[in-house]
Amino acid sequence: YHAEVLPAHGQQTGRLAAIAAAAAIGIVLLLQAFVGSWSLAFVSVLTLPLAASGGVLAVLAAGDRLSLGSYIGLLAVFGLAARHGFLLFETIRRVEHAQPDASRVAVVMQGAQERFSPLATTTLVTATVFVPILVLMALGILLTAIVRRAEAWIAPWKITEDE
Repeated sequence: YHAEVLPAHGQQTGRLAAIAAAAAIGIVLLLQAFVGSWSLAFVSVLTLPLAASGGVLAVLAAGDRLSLGSYIGLLAVFGLAARHGFLLFETIRRVEHAQPDASRVAVVMQGAQERFSPLATTTLVTATVFVPILVLMALGILLTAIVRRAEAWIAPWKITEDE
């Protein structure tokens, strides 16, 4: 058994789209106030869904439906991408104030180089956290298969067609 988020019958998609559009406008306005640039705010809003799209494609490629756990994982990826994006903007702003005569490309490159190590560390630690979970899941699948085979060998009359 697993939890799934199912759409409610009769749910108004127009209202949901209006709420999503209002939220996106609010996010753009907050980002513009944070970074001080309309173009950076729009780029940020457009790149955040790309961060979660890999997870959605992986779930769909595996043939699974989006479950509650999938949504929580996608929300975590979305949050990490937003956090690292904001930290990158802050680093670029700091480098720009420290080197006012440097070109924009040099400032962005230096800011990206400074943020690469923390980003790689966070990614590695996050991936490492899931290794025990994956190992335990694999062991559970293996033990379930062993028990089913032993059950079929010991008591073949208990196995039904739907199992």
